[in-house]
Amino acid sequence: MLTITRTEGRPAGLLDKRETAAYLGVSIRQMERLIASGAIRARRLGRQIRISMPDIERYVAGLPAATAYVGPAHQRDRAGQYAGRAVRP
Repeated sequence: MLTITRTEGRPAGLLDKRETAAYLGVSIRQMERLIASGAIRARRLGRQIRISMPDIERYVAGLPAATAYVGPAHQRDRAGQYAGRAVRP
């Protein structure tokens, strides 16, 4: 679990886009899309964008269980096919 402390003069519990993306395991661009769509609430502090931990936790709690991990194992069918092609052993 990520421990949040007061850094760089900002209050504890506020993360920037880069830190939030790392916490969620997504790219910064995906983080920007989540903010733009309203899925995650962000606040502007001067020229900086900050996201609070309660807003991140609210987003994660609202995710369906199937989206907790999306990887190649979830994209294969029973025959071992991946995107219409055979998967190499």
